This record gives sequence, C-alpha cells and structure tokens, in this order.
Amino acid sequence: MEIGNAANDDLGLLIHQAYEQALRGVIGVSLGPDEIVHLPPPGPELASTGANARYLAHLIFTSSRSRIEPRPRTMHFSANFSSDLRRVQFEPKLTRLLRMLERGDRRLDDPAEKLRSPRLEGVFHKHRGIVVRDQIGRPKVFQDYLLYDWDINHFHIEPNRGRYLLYAAIKPDDVYIIKIGRHGTDFADPALLGVVESEWPGLLPTIEHLTPPSLSPADISNLRRNNAAYAADAGGRAVMPVTMRSTSGMPVHVTQSQDMARERLVDVEARLSKDRNHVQRIGGSVQAIEIDVVVWRHCPFPTRITAVGRSGRIIFQEAPDSAAPLQRRCAYPPNGID
Repeated sequence: MEIGNAANDDLGLLIHQAYEQALRGVIGVSLGPDEIVHLPPPGPELASTGANARYLAHLIFTSSRSRIEPRPRTMHFSANFSSDLRRVQFEPKLTRLLRMLERGDRRLDDPAEKLRSPRLEGVFHKHRGIVVRDQIGRPKVFQDYLLYDWDINHFHIEPNRGRYLLYAAIKPDDVYIIKIGRHGTDFADPALLGVVESEWPGLLPTIEHLTPPSLSPADISNLRRNNAAYAADAGGRAVMPVTMRSTSGMPVHVTQSQDMARERLVDVEARLSKDRNHVQRIGGSVQAIEIDVVVWRHCPFPTRITAVGRSGRIIFQEAPDSAAPLQRRCAYPPNGID
C-alpha cells in the first residue's frame, strides 16, 4: 500500500499492519509449526489488525513468561519430594529433567521434549489435534494460572506428557523442587503453597498484615475462571497473584503495554500526516513501514519505526530509548515477573 494523497485511515492501517507483522515475527520464533498454522490471518482493517496485535502480544507474554533462561542453577529439594517413593516410576525422564534444570539446558523449552505445556491451549491428546478456540474462532492463548498466580512451574514427567507433573519454583540462580502431583489436582490447591512456605520461608510473594481466607481448590478455580483477584493461604500467610488480570482475562501488563504501543503508533501517524508535503517531496509517498519490537518484562513494545518512500529513501525514522517509555509509565509489582 502506498501512501501519498491517500486518506489518513490508510496511513494508520499501514502503520498498524506493520506492527502486527512485527509481532508475528517475534512470536514466530517461539511457536512450533503446528501452532503457527492456527494463528489468525492478518487484519485487513484497523479494528481487526488492532485486535490481532493485542492477541499476539498476549501470546508473546505467555511465551516469554514461561521461558526458562538457560543458566546453571543450584537445586533444592523438599522433604515431600525426597520421600516420595513414586519417583522411580518416572525414570529415566525425571532424572534427566532434574539434570536439565541444574544445567540450565536450552532444551527445557523445546516442544519435542514434551516437558512443557503448549503455547496454544490445544488439548491435542484428547481431541485429535483440534485446538480450543475463543468466541471469534482464534486459538485460546494458554493461561498457566499456576505460573501466573504463584510463580510455580510444572513439568510433565510421563511419556507423551501424561497425568503426573513435577512442580518447581525457578528463580534466577536456584530451582526449588516442590513435589510430584497429578495433572490439574494441585493447580489450585493452596496446600502446594503450604509446602513451599514450610520448606523455604520467604520464597513466595506474600503480603504482610493480611489474614488470608480459607479457600478450597474449587473456590480458587472459580475465582480464576472469573479473572478475580484473591489471596491464597500459604501456611497462614497471604499470597496474592503475581500476574494480575483484567476482567477479560488479559494480563494487566499486556493491556498497559499495548495501550502505550497504540499511542506511539497514532503519534507517528499524526506526524507523518502533518508532514505529508515533505514526505511527497523527498520520497514520493510512503510505500512501506518497518517497525522493530523490543520485549521488556515479557511485553512487546514498538521501538524504531521507519517509513520508506516509493523512491526507496527513508523519509521518517524514530527510535526511542528501547523500552524506556514502558519503564517510566507501566506499574509493575515490586516482587516482579522478570
């Protein structure tokens, strides 16, 4: 699409489509071929390309949030795990997983290893490869509430994922092996938090001077389904979700970052429109928009934006200081989700 004497809506569409394309490039590195094919097609108009950008940003957040940085870590084992006689039935996969965690093996995030959940919430093992979709037909973004709320990872320790999982808290320099449990059974059970608090006091992001209510796993599951904030009981201490969500289910961090991204894109559109005569004089028309994206605290943000004219000349370019706008304006919790 060339922008010379075209309406401003066309310029805005070109800019937003370029941002959507940049986000596709970021998430394309993380998804497997069987997941990429299910992504929604590019948006042909402003409303759809804007919706796609938020969807892709959510997918980038989930993918980045669950990624394990490849670095060696010190291993810590709870008494619950060490005394669990079921460990032998998960060999040799369990021992191999523990060694990978200690070394910081890059293959931890490799879908071929079948240790992690898929990035798209597709129940391939139950529905013969048919992914779960939302109300408008897009594949549902996988919401790892265990990680979102309590900063606890889970790993599949049976062949082809199976029913049993290893629960672990992964920090920059340490791995805390919590317990072995059944798939789904412990995802909303505050007893899992009780194990962590009793073994490693202070590891969980607790809130002082707040008495937590007595919530059952069913209560917590219902609150999560309704995207409600809640305090869970970790041996008498209150644990609040690390990643807060809006009523729509979108992580607040994603909403904040994409609101700012849209402001930046609209601002660039306004300046290009204002300088249209200058654009035509030096480049003939805006033929292409190129956008670089940085991911900061798991959220994407447009940095360098370049407009290329029909003559091939760069007619506009602006690059803020990386993710500095996000750092200044977005309110992230002090306990962090880095």
